[in-house]
Amino acid sequence: MKYFITFLLAALSLNVVGQINPNYNPDYDADGFISVNDVLGVLSTFGDTWDSGDVIVGCTYPAAVEYNSSANVDDGSCTFPVDCSGVINGTSVVDECGVCGGAGSVYECGCNDIAEGACDCAGNQLDALGICGGECSYDLDGDMICDDIDDCVGSYDDCGLCNGPGAIFSCGCSTIPVGACDCDGNQLDALGICGGECSYDLDGDMICDDVDDCVGSYDDCGICNGPGSIFSCGCSTIPVGDCDCDGNQLDECGVCGGSGIAEGDCDCEGNVLDECGVCGGDNSSCADCAGVANGTSVVDECGVCGGDNSTCSDECGVPYGDNSTCFTNCGDDIAHDGYDYSTVQIGEQCWFAENCRYLPMVVPSIDGNESYPYYYVYGYQGTDLVEAKATENYETYGVLYNWPAVMTEAICPSGWHIPSDGEFTELTDFLGGGSVAGYAMRSTSGWNDNGNGSNSSGFNGHPGGYRYSGGFSNDGYGGYWWSASESGSYSWRRGLSSGGDNVSRLYNPRDIGFSARCVRD
Repeated sequence: MKYFITFLLAALSLNVVGQINPNYNPDYDADGFISVNDVLGVLSTFGDTWDSGDVIVGCTYPAAVEYNSSANVDDGSCTFPVDCSGVINGTSVVDECGVCGGAGSVYECGCNDIAEGACDCAGNQLDALGICGGECSYDLDGDMICDDIDDCVGSYDDCGLCNGPGAIFSCGCSTIPVGACDCDGNQLDALGICGGECSYDLDGDMICDDVDDCVGSYDDCGICNGPGSIFSCGCSTIPVGDCDCDGNQLDECGVCGGSGIAEGDCDCEGNVLDECGVCGGDNSSCADCAGVANGTSVVDECGVCGGDNSTCSDECGVPYGDNSTCFTNCGDDIAHDGYDYSTVQIGEQCWFAENCRYLPMVVPSIDGNESYPYYYVYGYQGTDLVEAKATENYETYGVLYNWPAVMTEAICPSGWHIPSDGEFTELTDFLGGGSVAGYAMRSTSGWNDNGNGSNSSGFNGHPGGYRYSGGFSNDGYGGYWWSASESGSYSWRRGLSSGGDNVSRLYNPRDIGFSARCVRD
């Protein structure tokens, strides 16, 4: 009976066209039709009995906005949402870009792409440097520096100049500095050599003065600053043994080119030999010193007939000696020709520590000879020995000798001699070699151009200059000493110069006047 009533109530709720009553919904399963399933659903809800307390009124459509899951009687309050496409309970919505059912802000700029020609969503454009929204209008050289602040619109050359020509000059980026001769700042020396070390070439012969054997010019005769061919035979006097420039010789009677002593005569005066064999003699020449003809008595070295030399010997037993043979220790003074010479030990050699002063005669510089001894005092042009020896140059420099003069025995004491070329070499080798020995050999004063030496050797070489046929030269600048060694018709000498520490070794004509030193045997 209960089921029947329930079914009846459900049926009464239908209208004549079969539509759902908005106040009560018997379409339990909401499929739009009333069927046995709906009645069974209602019965499952209310049971087989029904009263008003079992009814919960509300929106019973799950798809409705106001759906109440507890309601069992629909009250008609259900409303159904329509999506942006007009579909009830549709799922389409308006996205962030305002498009119904749109995909949303999925583009590079959200709702749209970057505009053509722009570089970002704000509409900015790339500037000349490729910077989005930048302010650079030009970068013509492509160096990523805007031209309006670029110090060089272009490129720097190797010299750091904007759009410059590059290192095209003689020194690369510049020319040779004014006054210099190369890119390193060197200057031409006196010989015109760039960066050379020559300070002076006063005679312009392209030989630096400190190594020039002749600062000036050689005359026609090969003499430095000489007077030329002024001698009787041009560059020389009459050759030794000849009596004129044509090669004639004196005959026995002293006649140039003559025929000599007449046959049968013993001299040019017509004399004949006496019994003693003396031409024009009176036979007295056969007598000895005691007056005995052909006797055996002789005069000793002291001038005593039949003597034993005791009357004139020195303390060392040497007739007319100067006590030089009494010399024992190098470094002591040695007496000779009335003067005490200082000595010095240099290596294995014992040397005079000053120039020879031996002066038996004196001539002016104009006089000269290659064969006979000639003696000079620098600057003195007379022949008076007393005057010559009173000069300051004699006291300081001693005597200048031609080569024959230094080869006389009297110039050195007994047991001493003029050094050979080899003995000079031994001296300079001991002092470090000819290229440097000069500094140790030069005296500590008297040299010009700051040329004083250390005299560490004790040689004490003074700049006594030299004599040539035209006068005297080079005192204060050079000192020169003969050796006993020959080179053909010339002889070797050594020289010191204020212009360098080398010891020069040259051979010179024998009529030149140089200083002399003695070395112990």
